[in-house]
Amino acid sequence: MSHRRCGHGITIVASSASSFLYIISLCAGNFLKDVDIIFGDGRAKIIDDGDLLSLLSTSSRLRLWPKKEYLIGRFDVDIKLIPGNSAAPLPPST
Repeated sequence: MSHRRCGHGITIVASSASSFLYIISLCAGNFLKDVDIIFGDGRAKIIDDGDLLSLLSTSSRLRLWPKKEYLIGRFDVDIKLIPGNSAAPLPPST
């Protein structure tokens, strides 16, 4: 697997975080009870009694840590961004 450097690294991090947060929201149920923010605490806000987590800027970096242990230890996200529209990630092409 080859890794390419991208000039939009911050956008990719923000989009990856958004994708991760969406997946966690489907599984975890509540950010207040199920997840700790271990990096970027001042850059994110948990709202709606833990149902939503919002990044406060497009250049925010955030690291979440689940409070429970899971059998699946890791997952990777590869995304492709549409030029000029970073809000619409696409699945990677093979």
